[in-house]
Amino acid sequence: MSAAAPPLSLTAARRLALTTLTRCKVCLLLALVLLACTPQSTAPTIINEPVSALRIEAPSLLRAGTPLTILVHVTPATATNTVLLTAQGTFGFLPQGQQPVAGVARFSLKQLHTRFAGAVQLRASSGAIAVDTTVVITPGPAVDPILPQVGPRAIVAGGEQWTMVVATPRDALDNPVTAETPVTFRAQHPVAPTAAPATGVETIVVPTQHLIAWTRIHSRNDAGPLYIAVNAGFGHSPERVVIVTPGLPVPFQLLADKTIAPADGRQLVQISSSQIRDRFGNVLPDGTSTLLLATMTAQDQRALPAITIDGRIYTTIQAPSQPGVMQIQGWIAGVTSEPLTITFGAGPAVQPIGVVTKKIAEGMQVIAGPLVGALGQFIPDGADVTFTITSPDGQIEEVIAPADYGYAQLLLRRGALVDGEYQITVTAGTGQGAIAFPVTVTAWSP
Repeated sequence: MSAAAPPLSLTAARRLALTTLTRCKVCLLLALVLLACTPQSTAPTIINEPVSALRIEAPSLLRAGTPLTILVHVTPATATNTVLLTAQGTFGFLPQGQQPVAGVARFSLKQLHTRFAGAVQLRASSGAIAVDTTVVITPGPAVDPILPQVGPRAIVAGGEQWTMVVATPRDALDNPVTAETPVTFRAQHPVAPTAAPATGVETIVVPTQHLIAWTRIHSRNDAGPLYIAVNAGFGHSPERVVIVTPGLPVPFQLLADKTIAPADGRQLVQISSSQIRDRFGNVLPDGTSTLLLATMTAQDQRALPAITIDGRIYTTIQAPSQPGVMQIQGWIAGVTSEPLTITFGAGPAVQPIGVVTKKIAEGMQVIAGPLVGALGQFIPDGADVTFTITSPDGQIEEVIAPADYGYAQLLLRRGALVDGEYQITVTAGTGQGAIAFPVTVTAWSP
């Protein structure tokens, strides 16, 4: 068994403690020195690398009025340089700038910029790097109203003439619809009164080209209003009307209420015609201009303008003052009627005419009458009565006076008379009378 260690004295214990403390201080100092000499760790530094590539992400087709979102992808993804996007379209030129986040720069075009159809050119650039793409904005379906243009508004029946219909269907934003959009043209042709309206319906479908659709609609054989309408997509049109008129008339007949009448210069003969139609049976419209040519002799012709009413000519012709045969023909657009013959017999007076003279202060008054017709009646007031005056020197003069209640009067003024014998013959129709009387101007007394 080993012997126990002798206890330390107080002085020795103090020395041991001091030595231990000194060693600890030295170790602490060495640790601090080592810590100060060891390199300290730092936070990672972000370096802005230049943009090496760009890529535009956008739809190639876009419906008009739809907002457009555009993504520009940047390589490398750590690049933060500003990306410039320019858009050029029907709205004009629009530049935008954005700083990419995680390699993507976001841009947008509002509805204001996409409402009109057409191509939008996009160009993204950053520094010397640039990339382009195109977005085509397409129109929507056609909507109301479609407003067709039609012309001419009047064509002739028979199928040789046509009217053209042109339409520009548009979408809700007023864009013309896309090419090859089918457009339906419907026409209701005039039909005969006994035919069903459906027999006159014509339907034509044509695609749009160069923003419009057009077609020709030919007339058919029946005259009347031609109604036209246009449809496309959800769009409808108002009604358009084209008048289909009858063609040239076929030869027609003239009629008279009497074909024999007295040549009294007063009676009226009523002239009409058969109903005037074209070769398809269409009646000429009211107001068609016509011309009647009435001929007695080569020197006696009358041109009477007239119009049609219910497809017929209505007019009147006044009887001539001289008997004879009158031929009447009607003319419409170069087509003539068959000649109508009217015989005007002697008239108005048919019986011998009494003639007397009366010397008055103003001169010599000549009275013819009574002027009597075939029934023993006075001829109409105003009928022409011809006085043929042969003066003493052989000069002949004709004076026409109107009949007034069966008599006609003529005044030979005293200042125009010369000495000698005067002869006066009076005629009215086939009625005649004559008188001869001497004149002595120097011995004139009533």
